[in-house]
Amino acid sequence: VLVEAKAPIKELEAALGRVAGAGTVEIIEPVNGQDKHYATAAVRTREGYDIREEIARVVAQNGWALREIRLEHATLEEFFVQVTAGQAMARAGHESAKDEAGGDNA
Repeated sequence: VLVEAKAPIKELEAALGRVAGAGTVEIIEPVNGQDKHYATAAVRTREGYDIREEIARVVAQNGWALREIRLEHATLEEFFVQVTAGQAMARAGHESAKDEAGGDNA
């Protein structure tokens, strides 16, 4: 389940981890152009659980704005691979630009 809410990252992660039926919670780093006031989390659920309503209730109880909640049909493992690959490419591009700007100090 993907969740995007206007919430402090650590508090959102902890609250989502306490939802009945939730397994692991991974915070997804914002990409360029994404509103930095919103946190996005991928919640892996235990088999057979649909926790979207409970997530919505927890977010509302904490007074956070819920922008999106979406059930992913692909496995979360596939999603995590895509996200981490994108983050690695972004970091590599940043490091490459930094190296070009600073040169080699050897």
